[in-house]
Amino acid sequence: MTRKDQIRWNQRYSSGEYPLAKPPNPLLTHWAPPGEDGFALDLACGPGHNVLWLARHGYRVMGVDISRIALRQGIQSARADHLGGRVCFVEADLDQFVLPPSCFNLIGVFRFLDRRLFPLLRAALHPGGLLIVETLNVAWRETHPGPPEHYLLESSELTRLASGMHILSEGTTQGLSHVVARSKL
Repeated sequence: MTRKDQIRWNQRYSSGEYPLAKPPNPLLTHWAPPGEDGFALDLACGPGHNVLWLARHGYRVMGVDISRIALRQGIQSARADHLGGRVCFVEADLDQFVLPPSCFNLIGVFRFLDRRLFPLLRAALHPGGLLIVETLNVAWRETHPGPPEHYLLESSELTRLASGMHILSEGTTQGLSHVVARSKL
């Protein structure tokens, strides 16, 4: 990502194009086990709706995003919900962000795609850790023209990107693809 990307996302969150408050991702609420003080990561977290849900369910959570505007909203929401001690928001360019190895019990990535990150995501999970990814696929363009092709998944691509993991769920619906996978023990 670049400074230009950061400006674009800050403008989108400032303009109201992307809602600052919304419910957590349904895949996350369905698949995430109780946190019991586990450590979770939400990459490209936006204003942190998934981060806050994970914190409410027992996780210590790091949310990473490039948009200062979105992160500011997440921080305000965490304070209002008295979750400040359970969450950490990090403003970072994901092209430069270093994922610590074997650190997270759960990693969520929603509506963000950087194929180069998948080996790093796998390495950042504890043995038996859970990876939940949902993002746009090529069918998205049928109803939403505009996203560049490199931001869209091909058929079955997520399953290939999660190779070497135990696939718990995979699927495609309405221009979105998902995979839920557990790292090897």
